[in-house]
Amino acid sequence: MTIMKRGLASSPVVAALVIGSVAPVANAEEAAGEAQVVTVAKPWTFAPAVVHVPVGGHLRLVNLDGLADHGHTITNVSPDHPPLFGSGAAQLGGTVEVTGVAKLPPGTYMFICQNHRFMAGRLVVQ
Repeated sequence: MTIMKRGLASSPVVAALVIGSVAPVANAEEAAGEAQVVTVAKPWTFAPAVVHVPVGGHLRLVNLDGLADHGHTITNVSPDHPPLFGSGAAQLGGTVEVTGVAKLPPGTYMFICQNHRFMAGRLVVQ
């Protein structure tokens, strides 16, 4: 599977390695068009654990944990409302879109893996 970013193909491994070096964008409209990536590269760990997305932005989950017998998800958790965003399961080597993120207002949102509820992270929409 390949990931397209600005017309250049790269492997999921390359996409996972560039999370910390995302170039700044010129304006909010360009930022909203770029998808941020959360990777499971080690078993049971989201990286980064805190991901920042602009209002109207998108989020993808990549599973590179090396465990072929299961998948990982991202699902919003809150005691106050049903999930506001979530994904299907990303199997080993797979990438899934996290739906609902583009509609979120600014704020901080907790998420977990539905299959492994001890895996947790935060999404910051700004």
